[in-house]
Amino acid sequence: MSPVVGTREQILDRIVTLLGTVPGIRNYARNRAQFADVAGSVEDAEVFPAAVLLDGSEDMLSSVVPQKSVLMPPALMRLRPEIYVLLRQRDDATNLTLDGQPAPVGPELTAWRDAVLSALINDPTLLDLLTTSGQIVYRGCITDMASGRTLLGQIQILIDFHYVWFPPRGQ
Repeated sequence: MSPVVGTREQILDRIVTLLGTVPGIRNYARNRAQFADVAGSVEDAEVFPAAVLLDGSEDMLSSVVPQKSVLMPPALMRLRPEIYVLLRQRDDATNLTLDGQPAPVGPELTAWRDAVLSALINDPTLLDLLTTSGQIVYRGCITDMASGRTLLGQIQILIDFHYVWFPPRGQ
């Protein structure tokens, strides 16, 4: 008997599938270990840009109201996966050229943010998984283009997925 795949796992599976549909993404993976298997060198033009999904965290948004039953009632949950887009390393520390051609990192990171968000927030299958009680909330992004960071060209897209969780029940 195989376990029932819950909504959380369905959402994560759908996200990684959608990352693979973003035009221009050359590689995508559910976790960094899978990505490392295909990535090779950070200078490999065939690998980047790449997208990586990490499961992230989940917490409850709704409060559990005391009831006559001790059973956990359905609850509104917030899934916070970590979604990254990784660029090919630029020619030098200025991050302005790639293979001698103009290719500034900042505008490219913004373009990838927009492409990934468009794929996620406009997907009817993903929206159906969230039901009418859930929603998608874009919270911003974090790049590695700041003092004390790697400065290689990476963006983390901060997006929450709210959905109703139905606790598993015994047979």
